[in-house]
Amino acid sequence: MSGELDDLVNRLGQASGHALRHGDPCPGNDLHTATGIRFIDCEQASLGSSLMELAYLRIGFPTCWRVTSASEPLLARAESPYRNEWRTLTGSHAQDGLANACAGWLLRGDALVERARRESADHLARIPHRDWTWGTATPRQRLVHRLGAVALPPSRAGTRAPPRSRSERLGPAPGLMWTAAVAGIVGLFRQGLVPLGSKLNGAPDKVWFLALHVPEPGQWTVIAVMIVIGFAGFLCAYLVYRSEECRLVAATGGAGGETPTESFRGVLR
Repeated sequence: MSGELDDLVNRLGQASGHALRHGDPCPGNDLHTATGIRFIDCEQASLGSSLMELAYLRIGFPTCWRVTSASEPLLARAESPYRNEWRTLTGSHAQDGLANACAGWLLRGDALVERARRESADHLARIPHRDWTWGTATPRQRLVHRLGAVALPPSRAGTRAPPRSRSERLGPAPGLMWTAAVAGIVGLFRQGLVPLGSKLNGAPDKVWFLALHVPEPGQWTVIAVMIVIGFAGFLCAYLVYRSEECRLVAATGGAGGETPTESFRGVLR
């Protein structure tokens, strides 16, 4: 193991490249303008292999308080332009050093604490004994995520488990949406508008209308409550649908194949 780590450190130290690296390309350091994206906060800029920053997406933004976990299709969309640009400028394929770059971030204890505490201790050695808080995740959680990225490097990305079925991907969302929709139908129509019309027309038949079984002073209140429940059910169903559709868009990164809307609707049919 020590020999492999020494080889990794040597490979990282000898990595070719004289790209201008930002040093901290995290969410919040990018400005979206009409002419494109502009990066700010460049005091960590340096020259070196651009693969160390390309690995940011897979490692989860190691110098940032906010940790993210990008899906494989989204990673492919982000990394493909880099490889295409390399091929355009050099006439050759990009060297496969992204896995080494991910492993390099895994070994950096300074990438487990905020900037003010870096270079103050061996933070990686502290992990087995204690955990602490930094932003949206603890250092142990960050380390687990990075271990996963290194355990399945980009060269083996195709060996991931096959995609789950649509119902597995969507989880309980379709059932929750249908439950809310049924509540909306029953509340608004069956127990709201229909008994309202029956009462306005003076029909004496109470049948299964809950409001008409209540003493007279409270019938209007029950009808109003049922109508509100009906509208709330429809609103909840719509919000569940939109929330799940947005989640699937984020999870797939807009990749080809079945769209999130098609996937969601397929389970509902």
